[in-house]
Amino acid sequence: MVVEHFIIFCSLLGVGLGFFQPVLKDEGLQCANYTCKPSSMQFTNTTCAFYDNSGEQPVFYAHKCQSVKAPFCYTSFIGNSTCIRSPTAPLHTAWPGEKCSYTEDCSSHAVHGCLNGVCQGSELNESCLTHDDCNPGLRCLNQTCQPQLPVGGVGCSTDNDCVNGAGCNPSFDNPSQHSACYPYFSISNHFPVGDCSAINTNFLCNSGICQTYGTVYECMNPVKSPTLPNKCQSGFDCLSTQDPYFKQSQLIGQCVCGYNKDAQSYCSLFPGDDLAQKAMKSLVKWIQSTGIQKCNTNRRFNSACIQDYWGKRDYIDYMYYSLSYQLYPLLVDAEDCVQQTFLAGYYQAKKEYFII
Repeated sequence: MVVEHFIIFCSLLGVGLGFFQPVLKDEGLQCANYTCKPSSMQFTNTTCAFYDNSGEQPVFYAHKCQSVKAPFCYTSFIGNSTCIRSPTAPLHTAWPGEKCSYTEDCSSHAVHGCLNGVCQGSELNESCLTHDDCNPGLRCLNQTCQPQLPVGGVGCSTDNDCVNGAGCNPSFDNPSQHSACYPYFSISNHFPVGDCSAINTNFLCNSGICQTYGTVYECMNPVKSPTLPNKCQSGFDCLSTQDPYFKQSQLIGQCVCGYNKDAQSYCSLFPGDDLAQKAMKSLVKWIQSTGIQKCNTNRRFNSACIQDYWGKRDYIDYMYYSLSYQLYPLLVDAEDCVQQTFLAGYYQAKKEYFII
């Protein structure tokens, strides 16, 4: 049996990818060539990538922005890309619990503004509309902020109901009474879990993935890619190794157009692959830190709150491994200039990872 597996790691974590747009080979789209601008090609000072669709395959010619007044590349995947000024830090972006200098730094969820360098949301028993409105340690229940359920607490509906280091394991027979909070990555492989609807992903499982076994869901072994890198024409070229327990059961990955000069597509990674394991270990380290408890329940995995309350080295490792895992098929054989232009978030994370 083959089951589709979609990498949702970075979207779960709130990791920013910059101006990022993956192209899935499975959707029948043609891959483009990505390469550095040749010295004979002339760019204006405001162009960082030239799009040429005159041949059989489109080509993107990348080049670092030259002007200090417009050093950032705003990438387009249907035309030329343009250099822009340094993005201005937006106002009103910090959630309750996140750091601030002024009330203007805080989002509308922080109804009490900025106090002692932290955005203040609704306190215990104060009114709320969503989980985002409550201070760390609280959840929105019946329109008032109430304490999060501890590990082992029952009656949860989503992870937001549980303390920040735990998630909700739903019950089939009586979710409102029997669903309970379990620590993330704590349920052993081949033990049952209450849900596997997020395309074989369940972060309560020790491996982070699950499988349907008969009429129940169970955690899987961390399957991996048979070979790396793996060239592909469709997702059916991207099969994982088998979990012996489930017998002939494999996950199917994604076939993604890479950012290389040969218009080659590559398979995404699986949870058992080395980069995936490093990203997972970094995530577990954050979960086990005291910093996660300082985040709003809905921001427990958001990179902004993680950066606020984790050491710089740990945060840089987390970003680099997370992005390397998620963007792997784009990065295979991608030239440095292409990474800098089209994957600016990853390029910055890599630069910081190897410098610090």
